[in-house]
Amino acid sequence: PPPTPPPTGGCNVEVEVDCTSDLSEDGTCSTLIPIVTRCDKRADNLVMKFNGGDCSQSFNIQEADLFDCTDYNGGHQQPDPVYIIVTARKDTGDLYFEGFVEVGNEFELNCDSGCDKIEADSTVTIYKDKPDFADPDQVELLRVQESNFHTSCSQNLFLKDRFGAVQLVEFTNTLQGTVDCFLNTTFGYTITNEGAAQGGVITDFFSIRNGDFIDLLEETDLEVGSVISPDQVVEAQEFVLIDMTVQQEYVTTTSIIAETPGGVACTDMATLTFKAGNPLPPSVIPPTDAPTALP
Repeated sequence: PPPTPPPTGGCNVEVEVDCTSDLSEDGTCSTLIPIVTRCDKRADNLVMKFNGGDCSQSFNIQEADLFDCTDYNGGHQQPDPVYIIVTARKDTGDLYFEGFVEVGNEFELNCDSGCDKIEADSTVTIYKDKPDFADPDQVELLRVQESNFHTSCSQNLFLKDRFGAVQLVEFTNTLQGTVDCFLNTTFGYTITNEGAAQGGVITDFFSIRNGDFIDLLEETDLEVGSVISPDQVVEAQEFVLIDMTVQQEYVTTTSIIAETPGGVACTDMATLTFKAGNPLPPSVIPPTDAPTALP
């Protein structure tokens, strides 16, 4: 018998991925410009990130009479949320923040509780759990870290400065406005139909970025059932906030799955890799021996 003819209506979709930003040397995410910004006027509010860990993570150039950090009861070692209180150093009645915070989360120092302004020096106290402040023994037992640092911006205070387990990631003042450590980037996806004469119908579209699953059918304008006509090029965008406080490699693998109206399925993958963020500071003793880079 004659050979069976090849099937018609084959499916062949291709996907490409890139990352762009206005704040890079060549427009791509591989050359994102590190952010190093000094606070030059007393801040109306400060946003801190709770990294967890002990005082050895401290990284700043404040003088020893302005900054100190002490670990208690073994320091912070738990994955559970901690209870943080931030007050003025000279007057603990000036409360800037109080509450539970999880590792990796942010909290804001401000005068919403009624103080006039964030004073020149502040104290951050971290507890394993919320203590009964009427019980001094319990307070001491639950305390894991206490740090003091200068917060008026008349002395050295930079984004990314670390004071024990907490790190400055944003400030707002009347001179500089709001300044933070995060950059907006755009992940662009280009999908091309290279084969399906009757069009390719998208059945799934997703990325895996550093182990996290991103459903691109939710993040973009595409949806299940979107048709890509023969030789059509479809572009989609995902807006991603890059954390510049820690240098890390970003690996994004994108997959597109489609099929023809006749049920012939196909898939394609593309991977984008780049590194962004400032290098981690070295662990140093005393902590203030490692300077923050100047702008």
